[in-house]
Amino acid sequence: MKNTGTKSSQLYPAVLIALLIFAASLQAQGPLMRFPDIHENLIVFVHGEDIWSVSAEGGVANRLTMHDGQERFPKFSNDGSLIAFSAEYDGNTDVYVMNRFGGEISRVTYHPSGDAVIGWHPEKNKIIFSSSRKNFPRLGQLYLISPDGTANFS
Repeated sequence: MKNTGTKSSQLYPAVLIALLIFAASLQAQGPLMRFPDIHENLIVFVHGEDIWSVSAEGGVANRLTMHDGQERFPKFSNDGSLIAFSAEYDGNTDVYVMNRFGGEISRVTYHPSGDAVIGWHPEKNKIIFSSSRKNFPRLGQLYLISPDGTANFS
């Protein structure tokens, strides 16, 4: 019997199967920690589309949100008492705030354009967010809004 295959062609399926198994195991671990922010010794981040916090020294992370929608871009207020973040709970991304320890979430923006939290104004107790509400979808502008939702968008 004549051997027409090479060792590399026989090895290819085994390597492909090993890579597929490895990729599946990584996918089973879930998404990585994303969008971290720190205030003093507390870190907030997104994992599995929810917001978590953990001490900067390490330890067990605490889940702050548990919703069907995606949460992104958590940012501590200047005094560290609040966390502003963007979330898509009802098909649209808006700005929300909550206590640094979780609990009740308050919606801050109500606009059909997506709103992405950038941070907090360094001298005012206002959230900075990006939105394309006055421009074409790809040309976002920065806006300021109070944690209670009051703003002047003129």
